[in-house]
Amino acid sequence: MAGEYLRPYFRTKYRRVNSNSDSTNMNTKPKPYSLYSNQTFIIKLKRWFIQALTHKTFQPSDEVQPMRTDTRAFALWLGRRGEAYSCWWLRRHKGMIILDRNFRNGPHEIDIIARDGKVLVFVEVRTLSSDHLQLPSASISKTKRKNLHLAASAWRKDRGYRGLWRMDIIGIVWPIPEEEPSRVDHWVKSL
Repeated sequence: MAGEYLRPYFRTKYRRVNSNSDSTNMNTKPKPYSLYSNQTFIIKLKRWFIQALTHKTFQPSDEVQPMRTDTRAFALWLGRRGEAYSCWWLRRHKGMIILDRNFRNGPHEIDIIARDGKVLVFVEVRTLSSDHLQLPSASISKTKRKNLHLAASAWRKDRGYRGLWRMDIIGIVWPIPEEEPSRVDHWVKSL
């Protein structure tokens, strides 16, 4: 553009905006760049610290694994283990801050409540021992979605939260509980 140029900052502390404009715009001070006012930088820095401070491998609890023949006890144990793995996975791989786990409001429950930058995230965790019949995310019915939204609104109302929020699903396929899961899927804004 003709007449517009920017002098290097180390030569002079003023910049010329437009040579054809009036003299009031001729000597405007440049805005200094501050890393601390850059919110995205601070969010990325917090994520990096969270990821750096989280264990590199999943540390399971010392809870005894029930027999597979007791299907109800095994399903509850696998669900609790999947939620613990999801918390570790969100911290390690996504850099989220875990705020609350297993929030209940009457019959409604949210597995994980986390913060991803400026956004509040409500996470539903589905853990299956195999994905031969269906994916873990397909096991969420309309009534479960409704209950999740009711629990999320109750959590936001209790704490007076009025900011941005979303609902995610984490699906885990864990055929051999002694090893790492064979599949971890994270669906963002899925409910």
